[in-house]
Amino acid sequence: MSTLFEGMTKICFVTHDVDKAVQHWAEGVKAGPFYVMASAADFFGERSFRGAPARDDFKAALGFSGNTLIEFVEPTNDEPSVFQEILKTRGDMAFHHIYPNLRPLSDAEYDAMHKRYLELGYVAALESTLPGGGRCTHFDACEHIGVYVELMQCSPEVYVGFEKMRAAHANWDGDRPRREPAELFQ
Repeated sequence: MSTLFEGMTKICFVTHDVDKAVQHWAEGVKAGPFYVMASAADFFGERSFRGAPARDDFKAALGFSGNTLIEFVEPTNDEPSVFQEILKTRGDMAFHHIYPNLRPLSDAEYDAMHKRYLELGYVAALESTLPGGGRCTHFDACEHIGVYVELMQCSPEVYVGFEKMRAAHANWDGDRPRREPAELFQ
């Protein structure tokens, strides 16, 4: 049964070693396969961190465990970032953010959710644009719910990539737990 545009939940952990996290999750709980981006910052256009230009870079891996999208982020430089904030205060494999009901959003839907999060007292800490994917904001909601909350427009094309990850997980035999994102678009 297709779940296209039904939405999914994404949870993210920050780590000192994405490859080790992928290995442990693949072996331990059979999550995966994981699609690893060597420089995830390259996938974003203009980014700002707490009102200033963002200069951080990071490695990221995405894969499924059941119907939950798991993400690992490893900062690859010492520049200030939403990821460094949690990694430095909470340590390796700390829970960083959640994206409830990830699905494609129209401009109006994104704007309404953005406004709602601000009204809840969440702080827009990282704002960026994913070329072909839309706007993305990481809200600092640590005071309220203990973690950041991500909001992304997630174009239908990007969402199809997530669906392909979910399908790969559903049919996965444990082979090649680490993969290249380009495999999703072949």
